[in-house]
Amino acid sequence: MPLQVSGSSEGWAYWSDMSKGIIWAADHGADVANLSYDIGDSSALTSAAQYMHSRGGVVLTSAGNSNTDLGYRDNPYIITVAATNSSDW
Repeated sequence: MPLQVSGSSEGWAYWSDMSKGIIWAADHGADVANLSYDIGDSSALTSAAQYMHSRGGVVLTSAGNSNTDLGYRDNPYIITVAATNSSDW
């Protein structure tokens, strides 16, 4: 079920909108929510992901495209995914 949470033509979104999207998806039967955003340490998103988890779902997010470790703490409710290139960066 694709959901759009960004309200801008540039593609950015507020954490509150992302959180509402996760909760809406969980309430409508989604098992997985994928956020293609670098979400940082948002407590609103952690709460929404915890809600999704309580309903048997999982939340995934991207590590970002900056080629840097931003030092975010581990989040037991959100799986952060990343990739590398042939040079391992």
